[in-house]
Amino acid sequence: NPANGSSTRVRNLRLTRYDATVYLSAPDFPRGRYEIEVTRGAGFKRSEYNPITYAYQGEAGNGVYDLFKYAISGTVPVAPHGLNGMSDRVMLMRSVSVWNEKPIPSGSELAILAVRARNRQLGQLSVVAGGYVRDWDGGAWGPYTITSNPAPHLRDIYVGSLNAAAVPVAVIDNGMMVGFRQHCIDHGYAVNALIEGRSMIEAARVVAACGYGQPYASEVWGVIWDRDRSEEAPIQIFTPRNTANFSWEKASPPLPDGFLVTYADRTLGYEDRQITVLRDGVTVASRLLEQVTYDGIDTEAAARKRALFDLRQLEQRAVYYKFDAPAESIVCRRGSLIGMQHHSFDVATAAGRVVAVDGLMLHLDNVVPGGTGRSIAIRQGGIAFAGLVDGPDSDTVTLTHAIPAGPGALWSAGPGDAGVKRMIVFAVEPHADLTATLTCLDEAPGLWA
Repeated sequence: NPANGSSTRVRNLRLTRYDATVYLSAPDFPRGRYEIEVTRGAGFKRSEYNPITYAYQGEAGNGVYDLFKYAISGTVPVAPHGLNGMSDRVMLMRSVSVWNEKPIPSGSELAILAVRARNRQLGQLSVVAGGYVRDWDGGAWGPYTITSNPAPHLRDIYVGSLNAAAVPVAVIDNGMMVGFRQHCIDHGYAVNALIEGRSMIEAARVVAACGYGQPYASEVWGVIWDRDRSEEAPIQIFTPRNTANFSWEKASPPLPDGFLVTYADRTLGYEDRQITVLRDGVTVASRLLEQVTYDGIDTEAAARKRALFDLRQLEQRAVYYKFDAPAESIVCRRGSLIGMQHHSFDVATAAGRVVAVDGLMLHLDNVVPGGTGRSIAIRQGGIAFAGLVDGPDSDTVTLTHAIPAGPGALWSAGPGDAGVKRMIVFAVEPHADLTATLTCLDEAPGLWA
């Protein structure tokens, strides 16, 4: 800089003994594409360079040389010093370019990644990307955005353009999808998966499973998800009065000591990683381990949490209950919470219909076993529970507080929660006469302990 010998006017450049780094940052460089040219300089003697004035005097004080050009010796252009014994080869060590531009060309539905390299061999190329999906904005599934919430991706699998036989939007149960989305937000569930070569329903299972859910494809399309339902009331109760052919079966295979879990670890560049997760109460793993793979999960914490949940299911949901029910079962879907009362659960139970109501006193068509700590569940529009005043065996009982009840209402009474066992509907098999066969599993609140 002729005006200031102590300034070079060099900006956005970092020079070290071995490399040079160019920073094309705002506001000096507006957003755009730039080409950087690297020109070889000349060798020089350190003793002839003044770092204070940034001046290089050259041999015998023969003028100030430009390190990036040459000097004239007589009529011959020469470098200030020869390059014998010097290494001045320029090597591109790395290039990082970040810019904000849509990767989807106009009129296309695919993102394109183009790489050009001259006289170089490209190694492994990795990309961190997110799919554009419509997310819920509080009133509708709004404009496209990037999110790891499983719900918008599941909906996009159903109705999006990648589904050759897309599900009509009118068939999607919006309440299910919005509820599942909020459930994933509340618990921090996320999906991060590269899915290829799979069917639509297989992809839907991967995405839903990341939120502890399963696709629901029936008269409507949506999702059901497992969760702690301790504060929820059953949508229906079933007793010997409105069921038939009740049975249950339990398999008792040897339980594994744990799982050998494989998942794509985010911290390892999404390379597969294996960890061992032991069952509750097991401190040392034996040879009895089972191999599982979790797609869409990319952190160790999430993989351990899911594996522990599945191990607990082997213990707490090992019984399948099956029974036939009349048209009252129509309110039940796969995943619904119901209550089931049967003498095989507790002999001190009873069920029937309400004959008459006199304030807090109920006249029933069946005798309720006497005792303490009893309660009653009544289905009158919804399901309501109330305690029973201690007393002997009787077909007349007194409530501890008022709940909706009327003549003809179905009731179940017994110890605890009215002798009702809380279950999750696993499958519904409808029949032509408006009856259905329901298969259920235990609610198992201990899964969330």
